[in-house]
Amino acid sequence: MSLTPALSMSNWQPSELPPPKARKQRSAVGLGVGNFYAGAALYGGGWLQSLRSKDQEIRKDALALRSNSRRLANNNPYMRRYLRALGDHVVGPTGFTLQSQYTTKAGSRRDPWADKCEDAFARWGKKGSATVCGNFSWLDVQRLALRTAAMDGECFIRIDRGFRGNDYAFALQFLDADLLDHTYTVVGGQGQNAVVMGVEIDNYGKPVAYWFTDPVTARANYPRGAKVRVPAADIIHLIDRERSIQTRGVPWSASVMYLISMLGHYWEAEVANARHESERVGFLKSANGALDEVDEDSERSLQVPTIDPVAAVRMMPASTNIGYVGLPAGIDIEIPDVKHPTTAFEHFSKAMLKGIASGLGVSYAALSSDLTEVSFSSIRTGTLEDREYYRELQGLMIETLLERVYQEFIYLAVLKGALAMPAGATFEAFAAHTWEPRGWDWVDPKSDTMANIAAVDACLDTRTRILATKGQNFKDVVATLAAEKAALDAAGLVPVMPPKNLATADDPNNPNVPADEPAEPAPGAKKKEAAA
Repeated sequence: MSLTPALSMSNWQPSELPPPKARKQRSAVGLGVGNFYAGAALYGGGWLQSLRSKDQEIRKDALALRSNSRRLANNNPYMRRYLRALGDHVVGPTGFTLQSQYTTKAGSRRDPWADKCEDAFARWGKKGSATVCGNFSWLDVQRLALRTAAMDGECFIRIDRGFRGNDYAFALQFLDADLLDHTYTVVGGQGQNAVVMGVEIDNYGKPVAYWFTDPVTARANYPRGAKVRVPAADIIHLIDRERSIQTRGVPWSASVMYLISMLGHYWEAEVANARHESERVGFLKSANGALDEVDEDSERSLQVPTIDPVAAVRMMPASTNIGYVGLPAGIDIEIPDVKHPTTAFEHFSKAMLKGIASGLGVSYAALSSDLTEVSFSSIRTGTLEDREYYRELQGLMIETLLERVYQEFIYLAVLKGALAMPAGATFEAFAAHTWEPRGWDWVDPKSDTMANIAAVDACLDTRTRILATKGQNFKDVVATLAAEKAALDAAGLVPVMPPKNLATADDPNNPNVPADEPAEPAPGAKKKEAAA
Protein backbone atom coordinates (compact mmCIF):
# COMPACT_ATOMS: atom_id res chain seq x y z
CA MET A 1 0.00 0.00 0.00
CA SER A 2 1.47 3.30 -1.02
CA LEU A 3 0.61 6.73 0.26
CA THR A 4 -0.48 9.46 -2.10
CA PRO A 5 2.46 11.81 -2.67
CA ALA A 6 2.16 15.28 -1.24
CA LEU A 7 0.58 17.76 -3.59
CA SER A 8 3.09 20.27 -4.89
CA MET A 9 3.10 22.76 -7.71
CA SER A 10 5.21 20.35 -9.76
CA ASN A 11 2.36 17.80 -9.65
CA TRP A 12 -0.12 20.19 -11.24
CA GLN A 13 -0.95 19.65 -14.90
CA PRO A 14 -2.62 22.81 -16.19
CA SER A 15 -2.77 21.30 -19.67
CA GLU A 16 -5.30 18.73 -18.44
CA LEU A 17 -7.80 21.43 -17.54
CA PRO A 18 -10.27 22.55 -20.21
CA PRO A 19 -9.46 25.96 -21.63
CA PRO A 20 -11.62 28.75 -20.22
CA LYS A 21 -14.46 29.92 -22.38
CA ALA A 22 -14.19 33.36 -23.84
CA ARG A 23 -16.55 35.78 -22.19
CA LYS A 24 -17.78 39.06 -23.41
CA GLN A 25 -16.59 42.00 -21.34
CA ARG A 26 -19.26 44.16 -19.78
CA SER A 27 -18.67 47.84 -19.42
CA ALA A 28 -18.70 49.47 -16.03
CA VAL A 29 -18.03 53.14 -15.54
CA GLY A 30 -14.89 53.93 -13.57
CA LEU A 31 -12.96 50.66 -13.83
CA GLY A 32 -10.05 50.24 -16.19
CA VAL A 33 -10.08 47.71 -19.03
CA GLY A 34 -7.74 44.84 -18.22
CA ASN A 35 -6.99 45.96 -14.66
CA PHE A 36 -7.74 43.65 -11.75
CA TYR A 37 -7.80 46.45 -9.19
CA ALA A 38 -9.83 49.61 -9.60
CA GLY A 39 -7.05 51.47 -7.85
CA ALA A 40 -4.67 50.63 -10.71
CA ALA A 41 -6.79 52.50 -13.30
CA LEU A 42 -8.85 55.27 -11.82
CA TYR A 43 -10.66 56.37 -14.98
CA GLY A 44 -13.01 54.75 -17.46
CA GLY A 45 -13.14 51.18 -18.81
CA GLY A 46 -14.94 47.98 -17.94
CA TRP A 47 -14.79 44.78 -15.95
CA LEU A 48 -12.48 42.00 -17.05
CA GLN A 49 -14.18 38.69 -16.33
CA SER A 50 -11.62 35.92 -15.97
CA LEU A 51 -10.22 33.64 -13.31
CA ARG A 52 -6.64 34.49 -12.46
CA SER A 53 -4.28 33.56 -9.68
CA LYS A 54 -3.45 36.20 -7.12
CA ASP A 55 0.08 36.44 -8.46
CA GLN A 56 -1.22 37.08 -11.98
CA GLU A 57 -3.43 39.89 -10.73
CA ILE A 58 -0.63 41.46 -8.71
CA ARG A 59 1.94 41.16 -11.50
CA LYS A 60 -0.22 43.27 -13.83
CA ASP A 61 -1.16 46.01 -11.37
CA ALA A 62 1.69 46.01 -8.85
CA LEU A 63 3.44 49.14 -10.11
CA ALA A 64 0.25 51.19 -10.49
CA LEU A 65 -1.10 50.10 -7.10
CA ARG A 66 2.09 50.91 -5.24
CA SER A 67 2.47 54.25 -7.01
CA ASN A 68 -1.12 55.31 -6.36
CA SER A 69 -0.93 54.19 -2.73
CA ARG A 70 2.19 56.26 -2.12
CA ARG A 71 0.60 59.25 -3.84
CA LEU A 72 -2.40 58.98 -1.53
CA ALA A 73 -0.12 58.64 1.50
CA ASN A 74 1.63 61.85 0.47
CA ASN A 75 -1.38 63.96 -0.46
CA ASN A 76 -4.63 62.57 0.94
CA PRO A 77 -5.42 63.63 4.54
CA TYR A 78 -7.54 60.56 5.27
CA MET A 79 -4.88 58.13 4.08
CA ARG A 80 -2.31 59.91 6.23
CA ARG A 81 -4.73 59.71 9.13
CA TYR A 82 -5.17 55.96 8.58
CA LEU A 83 -1.43 55.28 8.44
CA ARG A 84 -0.79 57.36 11.55
CA ALA A 85 -3.61 55.57 13.40
CA LEU A 86 -1.97 52.22 12.63
CA GLY A 87 1.27 53.37 14.23
CA ASP A 88 -0.50 54.90 17.22
CA HIS A 89 -2.82 51.99 18.00
CA VAL A 90 -0.92 48.92 16.81
CA VAL A 91 2.61 49.86 17.89
CA GLY A 92 1.86 52.59 20.39
CA PRO A 93 4.13 55.21 21.95
CA THR A 94 6.57 52.66 23.43
CA GLY A 95 6.21 49.72 21.07
CA PHE A 96 5.81 46.05 21.95
CA THR A 97 7.19 45.14 25.37
CA LEU A 98 9.55 42.17 25.65
CA GLN A 99 8.99 39.86 28.62
CA SER A 100 11.74 37.28 29.12
CA GLN A 101 10.31 34.01 30.45
CA TYR A 102 13.49 32.30 31.55
CA THR A 103 12.77 30.15 34.61
CA THR A 104 14.74 27.87 36.90
CA LYS A 105 14.11 24.16 37.21
CA ALA A 106 11.81 24.87 40.15
CA GLY A 107 9.63 26.88 37.85
CA SER A 108 10.05 30.29 39.46
CA ARG A 109 11.30 33.17 37.38
CA ARG A 110 15.00 33.79 37.73
CA ASP A 111 14.91 37.55 37.59
CA PRO A 112 18.64 38.36 37.22
CA TRP A 113 19.07 36.36 34.04
CA ALA A 114 15.73 37.39 32.57
CA ASP A 115 16.55 41.02 33.30
CA LYS A 116 19.86 40.64 31.49
CA CYS A 117 18.07 39.44 28.36
CA GLU A 118 15.63 42.35 28.43
CA ASP A 119 18.33 44.92 29.19
CA ALA A 120 20.58 43.63 26.41
CA PHE A 121 17.76 43.79 23.87
CA ALA A 122 16.90 47.32 25.01
CA ARG A 123 20.52 48.40 24.48
CA TRP A 124 20.56 46.84 21.03
CA GLY A 125 17.31 48.65 20.13
CA LYS A 126 18.80 52.13 20.57
CA LYS A 127 19.09 54.38 17.54
CA GLY A 128 22.42 53.84 15.87
CA SER A 129 22.51 50.13 16.74
CA ALA A 130 19.29 48.49 15.56
CA THR A 131 19.72 49.19 11.83
CA VAL A 132 22.74 49.21 9.55
CA CYS A 133 22.10 52.82 8.52
CA GLY A 134 21.86 53.98 12.13
CA ASN A 135 18.78 56.10 11.44
CA PHE A 136 16.18 54.00 13.24
CA SER A 137 15.67 52.64 16.73
CA TRP A 138 13.80 49.40 17.41
CA LEU A 139 10.64 51.43 18.02
CA ASP A 140 11.15 53.21 14.69
CA VAL A 141 11.61 49.84 12.97
CA GLN A 142 8.24 48.64 14.26
CA ARG A 143 6.45 51.77 13.13
CA LEU A 144 8.13 51.99 9.73
CA ALA A 145 7.63 48.28 9.01
CA LEU A 146 3.90 48.53 9.70
CA ARG A 147 3.50 51.76 7.72
CA THR A 148 5.41 50.33 4.76
CA ALA A 149 3.38 47.12 4.78
CA ALA A 150 0.15 49.13 4.76
CA MET A 151 1.30 51.56 2.07
CA ASP A 152 3.17 49.18 -0.26
CA GLY A 153 1.41 45.96 0.71
CA GLU A 154 4.65 44.43 1.99
CA CYS A 155 7.85 45.27 3.81
CA PHE A 156 11.26 43.66 3.31
CA ILE A 157 13.89 43.67 6.06
CA ARG A 158 17.28 41.99 5.67
CA ILE A 159 18.99 40.39 8.66
CA ASP A 160 22.65 41.40 8.83
CA ARG A 161 24.56 38.77 10.81
CA GLY A 162 28.08 39.80 11.70
CA PHE A 163 27.31 43.54 11.75
CA ARG A 164 30.24 45.45 13.21
CA GLY A 165 28.37 48.54 14.32
CA ASN A 166 27.26 47.14 17.71
CA ASP A 167 28.30 44.58 20.34
CA TYR A 168 25.77 41.97 19.24
CA ALA A 169 26.83 41.34 15.62
CA PHE A 170 23.24 41.84 14.54
CA ALA A 171 21.34 44.61 12.74
CA LEU A 172 18.45 45.13 10.35
CA GLN A 173 18.32 46.71 6.89
CA PHE A 174 15.18 47.96 5.16
CA LEU A 175 14.91 47.06 1.48
CA ASP A 176 12.43 48.97 -0.66
CA ALA A 177 9.80 46.90 -2.46
CA ASP A 178 10.82 48.56 -5.73
CA LEU A 179 14.16 46.74 -5.51
CA LEU A 180 12.37 43.40 -5.94
CA ASP A 181 11.46 43.49 -9.62
CA HIS A 182 7.88 42.25 -10.02
CA THR A 183 8.50 41.61 -13.74
CA TYR A 184 11.37 39.20 -13.08
CA THR A 185 9.88 35.71 -13.58
CA VAL A 186 11.58 32.40 -14.35
CA VAL A 187 9.67 29.21 -15.21
CA GLY A 188 10.87 26.35 -13.02
CA GLY A 189 11.27 22.70 -13.84
CA GLN A 190 13.82 19.87 -14.00
CA GLY A 191 15.43 20.68 -10.68
CA GLN A 192 15.29 24.45 -11.12
CA ASN A 193 13.19 26.60 -8.82
CA ALA A 194 10.69 29.02 -10.25
CA VAL A 195 11.00 32.77 -9.73
CA VAL A 196 7.71 34.62 -9.32
CA MET A 197 7.91 38.42 -9.32
CA GLY A 198 11.46 38.32 -8.01
CA VAL A 199 10.81 35.64 -5.35
CA GLU A 200 12.40 32.24 -5.88
CA ILE A 201 10.09 29.47 -4.64
CA ASP A 202 10.29 25.69 -4.41
CA ASN A 203 7.72 23.17 -5.64
CA TYR A 204 5.46 23.91 -2.68
CA GLY A 205 5.51 27.68 -3.08
CA LYS A 206 7.87 28.25 -0.12
CA PRO A 207 10.24 31.19 -0.62
CA VAL A 208 13.82 30.04 -1.11
CA ALA A 209 15.50 33.33 -2.08
CA TYR A 210 14.76 36.91 -3.11
CA TRP A 211 16.33 38.47 -6.22
CA PHE A 212 16.86 42.07 -5.15
CA THR A 213 18.39 44.80 -7.21
CA ASP A 214 21.69 45.80 -5.65
CA PRO A 215 20.96 49.04 -3.73
CA VAL A 216 24.42 50.38 -4.60
CA THR A 217 24.06 49.98 -8.37
CA ALA A 218 20.41 51.05 -8.22
CA ARG A 219 21.24 54.52 -6.94
CA ALA A 220 22.30 55.72 -10.38
CA ASN A 221 19.26 54.30 -12.19
CA TYR A 222 16.68 53.54 -9.52
CA PRO A 223 15.30 50.89 -9.23
CA ARG A 224 17.24 49.12 -11.99
CA GLY A 225 20.62 47.52 -11.51
CA ALA A 226 22.41 44.22 -11.04
CA LYS A 227 20.36 41.55 -9.26
CA VAL A 228 21.60 39.90 -6.07
CA ARG A 229 20.23 36.60 -4.77
CA VAL A 230 19.48 36.88 -1.05
CA PRO A 231 18.53 33.66 0.79
CA ALA A 232 15.06 33.65 2.34
CA ALA A 233 16.66 32.92 5.73
CA ASP A 234 18.08 36.47 5.64
CA ILE A 235 14.81 38.21 4.74
CA ILE A 236 11.81 39.17 6.87
CA HIS A 237 8.83 39.56 4.55
CA LEU A 238 6.00 41.35 6.36
CA ILE A 239 2.88 40.66 4.29
CA ASP A 240 -0.83 40.14 4.99
CA ARG A 241 -1.81 37.49 2.46
CA GLU A 242 -5.35 37.37 1.11
CA ARG A 243 -5.12 34.04 -0.77
CA SER A 244 -3.20 30.83 -0.23
CA ILE A 245 -1.00 31.14 -3.33
CA GLN A 246 0.25 34.71 -3.08
CA THR A 247 3.88 35.70 -3.42
CA ARG A 248 3.76 39.52 -3.23
CA GLY A 249 1.64 41.92 -1.25
CA VAL A 250 -1.08 44.40 -2.19
CA PRO A 251 -1.49 47.89 -0.64
CA TRP A 252 -4.15 47.76 2.05
CA SER A 253 -5.96 50.68 0.42
CA ALA A 254 -6.34 48.94 -2.96
CA SER A 255 -10.09 48.41 -2.58
CA VAL A 256 -10.78 52.08 -1.73
CA MET A 257 -8.39 53.90 -4.06
CA TYR A 258 -11.16 54.43 -6.60
CA LEU A 259 -13.51 55.92 -3.98
CA ILE A 260 -10.78 58.17 -2.59
CA SER A 261 -9.95 59.40 -6.08
CA MET A 262 -13.57 60.12 -6.97
CA LEU A 263 -14.15 61.90 -3.67
CA GLY A 264 -11.07 64.01 -4.33
CA HIS A 265 -12.32 64.98 -7.79
CA TYR A 266 -15.73 65.82 -6.33
CA TRP A 267 -14.17 68.07 -3.70
CA GLU A 268 -11.99 69.71 -6.33
CA ALA A 269 -15.05 70.54 -8.44
CA GLU A 270 -16.98 71.87 -5.45
CA VAL A 271 -14.07 74.03 -4.32
CA ALA A 272 -13.60 75.41 -7.84
CA ASN A 273 -17.31 76.21 -8.12
CA ALA A 274 -17.32 77.80 -4.67
CA ARG A 275 -14.36 79.94 -5.67
CA HIS A 276 -16.09 81.08 -8.85
CA GLU A 277 -19.20 81.82 -6.81
CA SER A 278 -17.20 83.98 -4.42
CA GLU A 279 -15.69 85.83 -7.38
CA ARG A 280 -19.19 86.54 -8.75
CA VAL A 281 -18.81 85.78 -12.43
CA GLY A 282 -21.24 87.72 -14.64
CA PHE A 283 -22.15 87.88 -18.35
CA LEU A 284 -22.78 90.87 -20.61
CA LYS A 285 -25.53 90.35 -23.17
CA SER A 286 -26.76 92.56 -25.98
CA ALA A 287 -30.29 92.66 -27.31
CA ASN A 288 -29.24 91.84 -30.91
CA GLY A 289 -26.69 89.18 -29.88
CA ALA A 290 -23.58 91.27 -30.65
CA LEU A 291 -21.40 93.75 -28.83
CA ASP A 292 -19.92 95.37 -31.91
CA GLU A 293 -21.84 98.63 -31.32
CA VAL A 294 -20.14 99.29 -27.99
CA ASP A 295 -17.74 102.18 -28.46
CA GLU A 296 -14.15 102.03 -27.32
CA ASP A 297 -14.69 104.33 -24.30
CA SER A 298 -17.58 102.22 -22.98
CA GLU A 299 -15.66 99.02 -23.64
CA ARG A 300 -12.65 100.37 -21.77
CA SER A 301 -14.83 101.45 -18.82
CA LEU A 302 -16.29 97.95 -18.59
CA GLN A 303 -12.81 96.38 -18.77
CA VAL A 304 -14.01 93.54 -21.02
CA PRO A 305 -12.89 92.46 -24.45
CA THR A 306 -15.37 92.44 -27.33
CA ILE A 307 -16.81 88.91 -27.48
CA ASP A 308 -19.53 87.79 -29.87
CA PRO A 309 -22.25 86.96 -28.94
CA VAL A 310 -21.69 86.75 -25.16
CA ALA A 311 -18.86 88.31 -23.16
CA ALA A 312 -17.90 86.98 -19.71
CA VAL A 313 -16.59 89.39 -17.13
CA ARG A 314 -15.43 89.04 -13.55
CA MET A 315 -17.34 91.65 -11.59
CA MET A 316 -15.68 94.10 -9.26
CA PRO A 317 -16.06 93.82 -5.46
CA ALA A 318 -19.34 95.06 -4.05
CA SER A 319 -17.81 98.42 -3.13
CA THR A 320 -16.91 99.12 -6.79
CA ASN A 321 -20.00 97.68 -8.49
CA ILE A 322 -21.07 101.26 -9.23
CA GLY A 323 -18.92 100.98 -12.35
CA TYR A 324 -21.67 98.95 -14.03
CA VAL A 325 -24.29 101.68 -13.74
CA GLY A 326 -23.46 103.40 -16.99
CA LEU A 327 -24.02 100.48 -19.38
CA PRO A 328 -24.65 101.36 -23.03
CA ALA A 329 -28.15 101.01 -24.39
CA GLY A 330 -29.08 97.42 -25.22
CA ILE A 331 -26.44 95.87 -22.93
CA ASP A 332 -27.59 93.70 -20.02
CA ILE A 333 -25.78 92.01 -17.13
CA GLU A 334 -26.72 88.44 -16.19
CA ILE A 335 -25.28 86.89 -13.01
CA PRO A 336 -26.03 83.16 -12.63
CA ASP A 337 -27.26 82.12 -9.20
CA VAL A 338 -25.05 79.13 -8.34
CA LYS A 339 -24.96 77.78 -4.79
CA HIS A 340 -21.71 75.98 -3.90
CA PRO A 341 -21.00 73.93 -1.97
CA THR A 342 -24.44 72.39 -2.40
CA THR A 343 -26.53 71.19 0.51
CA ALA A 344 -25.75 67.59 -0.48
CA PHE A 345 -22.00 68.12 -0.16
CA GLU A 346 -21.72 67.08 3.50
CA HIS A 347 -24.05 64.07 3.23
CA PHE A 348 -22.39 62.81 0.05
CA SER A 349 -18.91 63.21 1.52
CA LYS A 350 -19.94 61.30 4.64
CA ALA A 351 -21.40 58.47 2.60
CA MET A 352 -18.19 58.17 0.59
CA LEU A 353 -16.00 58.31 3.70
CA LYS A 354 -18.05 55.58 5.37
CA GLY A 355 -17.38 53.30 2.43
CA ILE A 356 -13.69 54.19 2.51
CA ALA A 357 -13.50 53.52 6.25
CA SER A 358 -15.16 50.13 5.82
CA GLY A 359 -12.66 49.16 3.13
CA LEU A 360 -9.74 50.16 5.36
CA GLY A 361 -11.12 48.25 8.33
CA VAL A 362 -11.70 51.17 10.70
CA SER A 363 -14.76 53.08 11.82
CA TYR A 364 -15.93 56.28 10.18
CA ALA A 365 -15.32 58.28 13.36
CA ALA A 366 -11.75 57.00 13.62
CA LEU A 367 -10.95 57.85 10.01
CA SER A 368 -12.68 61.23 9.71
CA SER A 369 -12.35 62.51 13.31
CA ASP A 370 -16.03 63.45 12.99
CA LEU A 371 -17.77 62.92 16.34
CA THR A 372 -20.75 65.20 15.75
CA GLU A 373 -23.34 62.42 15.40
CA VAL A 374 -21.94 59.72 17.67
CA SER A 375 -23.52 58.51 20.88
CA PHE A 376 -21.95 56.61 23.76
CA SER A 377 -23.19 53.25 22.46
CA SER A 378 -22.16 53.91 18.85
CA ILE A 379 -18.67 55.14 19.74
CA ARG A 380 -18.27 52.17 22.06
CA THR A 381 -19.23 49.71 19.31
CA GLY A 382 -16.98 51.39 16.78
CA THR A 383 -14.07 51.55 19.21
CA LEU A 384 -14.36 47.85 20.04
CA GLU A 385 -14.37 46.90 16.35
CA ASP A 386 -11.35 49.13 15.68
CA ARG A 387 -9.43 47.51 18.54
CA GLU A 388 -10.16 44.02 17.24
CA TYR A 389 -8.65 45.08 13.91
CA TYR A 390 -5.63 46.53 15.68
CA ARG A 391 -5.18 43.32 17.71
CA GLU A 392 -5.21 41.33 14.50
CA LEU A 393 -2.40 43.49 13.14
CA GLN A 394 -0.53 43.18 16.43
CA GLY A 395 -0.62 39.40 16.02
CA LEU A 396 0.73 39.75 12.48
CA MET A 397 3.58 41.95 13.71
CA ILE A 398 4.49 39.58 16.54
CA GLU A 399 4.42 36.44 14.44
CA THR A 400 6.19 37.81 11.37
CA LEU A 401 8.59 40.46 12.65
CA LEU A 402 9.12 40.50 16.41
CA GLU A 403 9.58 36.76 16.98
CA ARG A 404 12.05 36.51 14.14
CA VAL A 405 14.09 39.50 15.31
CA TYR A 406 14.40 38.37 18.93
CA GLN A 407 15.31 34.80 18.05
CA GLU A 408 18.08 36.05 15.78
CA PHE A 409 19.25 38.59 18.37
CA ILE A 410 19.45 36.22 21.33
CA TYR A 411 21.25 33.57 19.29
CA LEU A 412 23.89 35.94 17.90
CA ALA A 413 24.33 37.75 21.24
CA VAL A 414 25.07 34.47 23.03
CA LEU A 415 27.21 33.19 20.17
CA LYS A 416 29.41 36.30 20.22
CA GLY A 417 29.59 36.39 24.01
CA ALA A 418 27.83 39.74 24.38
CA LEU A 419 25.17 38.01 26.50
CA ALA A 420 26.15 35.25 28.92
CA MET A 421 23.91 32.21 29.36
CA PRO A 422 23.68 30.53 32.78
CA ALA A 423 25.43 27.20 33.19
CA GLY A 424 23.23 24.21 32.62
CA ALA A 425 20.51 26.18 30.84
CA THR A 426 19.30 25.18 27.40
CA PHE A 427 19.10 27.78 24.68
CA GLU A 428 15.36 27.16 24.23
CA ALA A 429 14.71 27.89 27.91
CA PHE A 430 17.01 30.91 27.94
CA ALA A 431 15.38 32.39 24.82
CA ALA A 432 11.81 31.85 26.08
CA HIS A 433 9.86 35.09 25.97
CA THR A 434 6.54 36.76 25.25
CA TRP A 435 5.55 40.05 23.66
CA GLU A 436 3.04 42.39 25.27
CA PRO A 437 1.43 44.73 22.75
CA ARG A 438 0.03 48.05 23.78
CA GLY A 439 -3.40 48.11 25.37
CA TRP A 440 -6.11 50.73 25.60
CA ASP A 441 -7.81 52.41 28.51
CA TRP A 442 -11.57 52.36 28.39
CA VAL A 443 -13.68 55.50 28.32
CA ASP A 444 -14.20 55.13 32.09
CA PRO A 445 -10.68 54.91 33.62
CA LYS A 446 -12.10 54.41 37.11
CA SER A 447 -14.02 51.29 36.10
CA ASP A 448 -11.01 50.01 34.19
CA THR A 449 -8.74 50.45 37.21
CA MET A 450 -11.24 48.79 39.56
CA ALA A 451 -11.51 45.83 37.16
CA ASN A 452 -7.72 45.46 37.11
CA ILE A 453 -7.55 45.54 40.91
CA ALA A 454 -10.26 42.90 41.17
CA ALA A 455 -8.50 40.70 38.61
CA VAL A 456 -5.19 40.89 40.52
CA ASP A 457 -6.90 40.16 43.85
CA ALA A 458 -8.63 37.12 42.32
CA CYS A 459 -5.31 35.90 40.83
CA LEU A 460 -6.76 36.23 37.32
CA ASP A 461 -4.16 38.72 36.13
CA THR A 462 -0.76 40.11 37.07
CA ARG A 463 0.60 43.56 37.66
CA THR A 464 3.38 42.84 35.19
CA ARG A 465 0.98 42.15 32.32
CA ILE A 466 -1.35 45.05 33.13
CA LEU A 467 1.54 47.52 33.21
CA ALA A 468 3.00 46.03 30.03
CA THR A 469 -0.23 46.76 28.13
CA LYS A 470 0.23 50.40 29.15
CA GLY A 471 3.81 50.40 27.90
CA GLN A 472 5.30 50.37 31.42
CA ASN A 473 7.78 47.98 33.01
CA PHE A 474 6.86 46.45 36.37
CA LYS A 475 10.42 46.67 37.70
CA ASP A 476 10.67 50.35 36.75
CA VAL A 477 7.37 51.14 38.44
CA VAL A 478 8.42 49.35 41.64
CA ALA A 479 11.77 51.17 41.66
CA THR A 480 10.04 54.52 41.13
CA LEU A 481 7.53 53.84 43.92
CA ALA A 482 10.36 52.86 46.27
CA ALA A 483 12.23 56.07 45.44
CA GLU A 484 9.07 58.15 46.00
CA LYS A 485 8.41 56.46 49.35
CA ALA A 486 11.98 57.12 50.47
CA ALA A 487 11.68 60.79 49.48
CA LEU A 488 8.35 61.15 51.33
CA ASP A 489 9.72 59.47 54.45
CA ALA A 490 12.76 61.72 54.41
CA ALA A 491 10.48 64.77 54.24
CA GLY A 492 8.16 63.45 56.96
CA LEU A 493 5.15 63.30 54.65
CA VAL A 494 2.51 60.59 54.72
CA PRO A 495 0.55 59.99 51.49
CA VAL A 496 -3.23 59.67 51.74
CA MET A 497 -4.25 56.25 50.43
CA PRO A 498 -7.64 55.97 48.64
CA PRO A 499 -10.08 53.15 49.44
CA LYS A 500 -9.04 49.83 47.97
CA ASN A 501 -11.97 49.60 45.58
CA LEU A 502 -11.96 53.33 44.79
CA ALA A 503 -15.66 53.48 45.72
CA THR A 504 -17.16 56.82 46.72
CA ALA A 505 -18.49 57.54 50.19
CA ASP A 506 -22.13 57.63 49.03
CA ASP A 507 -21.85 54.20 47.32
CA PRO A 508 -24.10 51.75 49.25
CA ASN A 509 -21.77 48.91 48.23
CA ASN A 510 -18.71 50.60 49.72
CA PRO A 511 -17.26 48.12 52.27
CA ASN A 512 -15.31 50.94 53.92
CA VAL A 513 -18.57 52.35 55.35
CA PRO A 514 -19.79 50.29 58.36
CA ALA A 515 -23.21 48.71 57.98
CA ASP A 516 -24.63 50.40 61.09
CA GLU A 517 -23.46 53.79 59.91
CA PRO A 518 -25.25 55.07 56.81
CA ALA A 519 -23.22 56.76 54.15
CA GLU A 520 -22.91 60.53 54.24
CA PRO A 521 -25.97 61.96 52.44
CA ALA A 522 -25.45 63.92 49.31
CA PRO A 523 -25.26 67.75 49.55
CA GLY A 524 -28.71 69.28 49.87
CA ALA A 525 -30.33 66.15 51.30
CA LYS A 526 -30.47 67.59 54.85
CA LYS A 527 -32.22 70.71 53.58
CA LYS A 528 -34.90 68.60 51.88
CA GLU A 529 -35.49 66.58 55.10
CA ALA A 530 -35.80 69.78 57.13
CA ALA A 531 -38.26 71.23 54.64
CA ALA A 532 -40.37 68.07 54.84
